Order: sequence, then structure tokens, then C-alpha cells
Amino acid sequence: MRKRIILFALAGVVAVCGLFFLTFGRVNRSHFSKKDFKYWDCQASREYTEHDYMDEMNMRTVSAYITYAVSAVGYNYPKEIELPIDLTYYTRSGDKLVEAFTLSKGTMIQNPTDRFLRFSSFPTRKKGIRYDIPYTVVGEEPTEDYYYVYLKDLEEIVTYVCLDYTKNNKMTTDVPLSKAVFEATRFVDKMLYDRGIYCSLD
Repeated sequence: MRKRIILFALAGVVAVCGLFFLTFGRVNRSHFSKKDFKYWDCQASREYTEHDYMDEMNMRTVSAYITYAVSAVGYNYPKEIELPIDLTYYTRSGDKLVEAFTLSKGTMIQNPTDRFLRFSSFPTRKKGIRYDIPYTVVGEEPTEDYYYVYLKDLEEIVTYVCLDYTKNNKMTTDVPLSKAVFEATRFVDKMLYDRGIYCSLD
């Protein structure tokens, strides 16, 4: 079974049991402080302030402010990953989420490093709910459509991948698993926060 892991850093690499490496900052649970948040009035921030729901926003405008960087660091990454859980994506009807489709446990998806960083996603205006382009199933065409997804599901996937990869490759790290998972799933949150666009509830 082929799998991978993530590694995040800013001004120096933070070793996180990983399949790929990012060169950005550490994220921690106290980082998204409303008190210290410095709002920047720009097109992306106005998308968040002027709309109640993500599907009303222009995601091209918001995503243009997110910078992705991956450093291979000598790793031979697998091209596919097997989902460890059922992963459900949702659309919105009024103020309720409606199931759109589910990627079943065991489904093979393309390595997210092939198309940005798919362990991260956009924070919404509701805690625990994210907005993202779904993983691409092996053999299928990728979509550019966004859907809602639960953060807890993304965290469970990252946790599984981290544990499995470190075990199979006999890797060790000083970074707690919970911190690695938090950093991986909130990369976009940090970028939005640091640029004054949005203070994530997650």
C-alpha cells in the first residue's frame, strides 16, 4: 500500500513525519488570535466579509493570495494514496449541508502533491467545516468545483497517513502527532491570517 506524509516549515524546516515538505511557518492553536489579527482590506478579505457562505465567494480571488511551495528533499513520493476512511463532500441548501458524494474507504486518490496541497483546505465561517476541491480519484478527471467537507475527516486522514508512513519507514520526529496534523490541515488558515484576509475559527 502506497502512502505519504507532510512536513511544514517557515525560516527553517520543521520535521513532521512526512511525505512532502512545505517551506512555511509553524501553526499552533494560539496563532489565530482575533485580538492580534490585522485586517487588510483587499479583494480576498472582502470576499470573506461580504458573504456568509463560501459558495457565494469568488474562490479564484481568494486562492490567488495563497502561495504553495513543495520541496521534495530527495523523497520518491508515491503517485497514489489509499483513503483510510469514507470521505464525504457536501453542497449547501439554505443553512444546511447536503451530501453530494462520498469517496469510499480504500479508494485510490492521486497524490495531493501533484495538485497543490490537498491536506489543507479553506476555512469557512463555521468552525469545523471546510471548503475545498475534492481529491482526484485515480483514473478520473480532476474537478475544479469546490465542496464543503468536515475538518475532522481531513484530520483523521492525515493522522492515519502520518502514523503509517513513519512506521513503515522507521522514521522518528520530535514533533507531536497532534501538532503535525494541526499544521498540515491549517496551512491555508495561516496564510489567510498572516496576510490579514481572514481569522480562522479553526
